[in-house]
Amino acid sequence: NLVQVSQYFAFRGLGSHPSRGVSDCEKKGMKERIKKEQVRREKRNEFQSRK
Repeated sequence: NLVQVSQYFAFRGLGSHPSRGVSDCEKKGMKERIKKEQVRREKRNEFQSRK
């Protein structure tokens, strides 16, 4: 899980790096993808804690 978190922050860092020249459209897509990942992770955590 720690690896996931570090990957997540590395991924976010890539998205916000200005020298990369990432377009706003791509940034929006990344943000939405991150949001979906967060929701999925929360649901999974809920499911695990219910066991």
